[in-house]
Amino acid sequence: MVKSTNYLPSFGYSIGLWDNYKHPEIICFGLPNNLLHEIINDVAEIIKTQGSFVANTNYQNIFEDSKATFLEVKEDNINHYFNAALEYYKEVKFPAYQLI
Repeated sequence: MVKSTNYLPSFGYSIGLWDNYKHPEIICFGLPNNLLHEIINDVAEIIKTQGSFVANTNYQNIFEDSKATFLEVKEDNINHYFNAALEYYKEVKFPAYQLI
């Protein structure tokens, strides 16, 4: 989890989904850190038990009363947001989805 600053909202992301499940890592922006943590853990659990999500598809099983979708994170943006994941993966490139 990364706290907000004067120019950037708070955000959180997963580490290990690509390594363990060949699923893109997940990033989510603009919510309180505890909620970001809970959402990313819930999404990871769905991936573990039910399989992968697909980009640009609406999902009803993530948020109680609203739709969710995943957008592909462009490769050049991964370096700006996934510092701990980059350290974890070292030289291995990994894809990522933004949850909205």
